[in-house]
Amino acid sequence: PWPLGWAGPGAPPPPAPAAGPAGGGPPAAGDSVLLLSSAPHPLVDDLAQQLKAGGRGSPPLPPLNVLVAHVPDARSAAARAEQEVRTNPRLRAVFALNQYYGRAVQQQVPGIPLVFTGVSDPVRRCLVDSLAQPGRSATGFMHWVPDSTSKMLDLLLLSFPEVRRVVVPYQAAGNAATACDVLAERDVVPRAACRPALEPFNHRIEARLATRALVDFASSRGVEVLFAAVCEYPDLRPLLERAARDSGTGVLVPWQDIFESNRRTLVREIEALRLPAIHPNQRHIQEGALLAVDIEFVRGRDNAALLMLVEVLNGRSPAMLPVQSPHGLSFHVNAAAAARTGLRPSVTALRRADRIVPP
Repeated sequence: PWPLGWAGPGAPPPPAPAAGPAGGGPPAAGDSVLLLSSAPHPLVDDLAQQLKAGGRGSPPLPPLNVLVAHVPDARSAAARAEQEVRTNPRLRAVFALNQYYGRAVQQQVPGIPLVFTGVSDPVRRCLVDSLAQPGRSATGFMHWVPDSTSKMLDLLLLSFPEVRRVVVPYQAAGNAATACDVLAERDVVPRAACRPALEPFNHRIEARLATRALVDFASSRGVEVLFAAVCEYPDLRPLLERAARDSGTGVLVPWQDIFESNRRTLVREIEALRLPAIHPNQRHIQEGALLAVDIEFVRGRDNAALLMLVEVLNGRSPAMLPVQSPHGLSFHVNAAAAARTGLRPSVTALRRADRIVPP
């Protein structure tokens, strides 16, 4: 079996293969897997391509029927998964790109093998019972290390010590981040009731982002944190323009689907306003972002997702596959962006960087 990385103390030995939903044992050519995301995403595209081709795993997977569904919310994800379970007897597993979709599928169709990502704390989100022994027919990998946003802010301040206020945009419509019952109406902010705004930290933001550690760290450094509530992506530009009127403003972009699917536009808008910003992965650097962190996995994030999904498709019980966690963050500086914008990170930040994109 492939290395499972950190699985907590007392992790169990690899379990025996379990029966899959399509009849047990390795899948047959044409069996199905459902990939759920809110928008096109490179990870989903890569998974779809490799699963369609087959040949991965032991025994090697045959070419599979890959169903990719871009759905707007958790309820739609649950409904699509339920439809496939009801009408498609050859469905083997579901992959969910974020915690809300994963938990919604788990609630609507309990028992379907589920692999998830886009989660910072799967135990708190009720996706698994523990990291070492997930239970609940679900496993996956965490996309953040503890206090990642605090580490991002620390690197932003290291790069630009003059920053005294940081804006954190976030998706304000949809599910609360702390909700276990993601299908409950009380935990959902309808888009019609959502209002774009720049606002200080409050209990609603904590429920959606769990950012108390970030706010406490910022306070210890004398930095004000404002949160930009975004209902639809176009809401962000006016909020950034308002924030940019005050000197000493920076931006910290969290890992959320809305910013991943619009990262090219996001990078260009932040650059046009000449705001120092730090982004949540190196894909933003590839689009021209100035600073970014990236999570580091033993075998790479995309490969980790593929290998775990292959294990499940080949009959391993996800309930017994330990949840994978990253082993750290890397720091990336784009010298080309610095030269283009005139925003030059400190020498200390350049020495700290794990990778510098040359001008």
